Amino acid sequence: MEKDGPDPTIKYLQGKFAEYYKGHEPDWPPRFGAREWAFFLWDGKGMLRHTAFLSQAKLMQFLGSSGPRHVYYSSAYYQKPAAQTMGQKGWLGADLIFDIDADHIKGAENLTYRQMLDKVKEEIIKLVDEYLLRDLAFDEKDLELVFSGGRGYHVHVRDPRVWELDSHERKEVVDYIMATDLNTEELFDKKPVAVGGSKEHPKTYFKYILPDSREGGWRGRFSNSIKKYVTILEKMEKKDAIKELEQGEGIGEKMAIKIYGILFDKRPNGPRGVDTLRERNIVELFDEEKTRNAFTKLVIDKTKGYAGEADAPVTKDVNRLIRLPGSLHGKSSLRVIPLSLDDVAAFDPLVDAVVFGDEPMKVVLKKDLKFDIKGQAYDLKAGEAELPQHAAIFLMARGEATIKDG
Repeated sequence: MEKDGPDPTIKYLQGKFAEYYKGHEPDWPPRFGAREWAFFLWDGKGMLRHTAFLSQAKLMQFLGSSGPRHVYYSSAYYQKPAAQTMGQKGWLGADLIFDIDADHIKGAENLTYRQMLDKVKEEIIKLVDEYLLRDLAFDEKDLELVFSGGRGYHVHVRDPRVWELDSHERKEVVDYIMATDLNTEELFDKKPVAVGGSKEHPKTYFKYILPDSREGGWRGRFSNSIKKYVTILEKMEKKDAIKELEQGEGIGEKMAIKIYGILFDKRPNGPRGVDTLRERNIVELFDEEKTRNAFTKLVIDKTKGYAGEADAPVTKDVNRLIRLPGSLHGKSSLRVIPLSLDDVAAFDPLVDAVVFGDEPMKVVLKKDLKFDIKGQAYDLKAGEAELPQHAAIFLMARGEATIKDG
């Protein structure tokens, strides 16, 4: 027989979240009064949005009384943020947002939660260092890096130059990072070496040379990446290297064998292709268009990695809602934490984002679980268990445990 009244686990979590907000003020975004605010409560009725607050104290009062499961604010600034339709709000501009999440990691289903978080952290550092700071030349003071409280990180770009970018212009930024429609011919320096064809249809033949790997942008990144990639191939057994090459789009076994031979086969009268590549930035496989294009695309795909998979719909959305730093993530109970670029490498979300205490409490686990939190590893069987409060709340928020009655 079902019990009447609210679910005791949900009631408990709401109470703990409300308690947290009564004692912890979030990190307020600039231009507070021009933002739309949105919330998921614990009633399962969907998002409560199109709200605005005249003061931070009013919002704190709401958070402390309702203990919402999720708290969001708009990346956009509006004349009337509480208007009930987007057209009535009066859009004034928006921050540029990047969302890097574990969803795009290949093989994420085989990783533990900690392994996913570690992988995403590597890629957010890459996104910031290589693309936003180096290539796009944003100033570090205009970037805010945030652990989402769940499975990823956000980057807020608050450079005034981005505020009025429209959706198409924001997508162009993502396209650059993802190397979408990158003109691969521009990645090389072309040196004419011969003229052929007929008198009516002359043809110039070129030698394709890699630019200096210290050059900025995709040219330098690509040059450096090819040298790193061929070093990886060189250390492999031949059969494994050929299988690796076959991962490239348009590279079958025949082309993979050809590429391997050009790079690594010993020659009686000259250096191997890989040695010429390292010493002179030249390798013969670049001179044949089909092979050059296929290998170039493979290296670009390897280079951009996960940082190149920045969530395009998030970045191009000029009305995006994003998690409030300092709030709690309702599916993990972890704190959404703003980070400096100096701090992110040492940041451990399963320690540093834990906010609840160590008091013991009893829960019922829905299944066998292995996890770690706050420096403690757990290997638990389904059924009743007594855990520190922070571990119990973590599991309840994730839907993997319920509170033990009585």
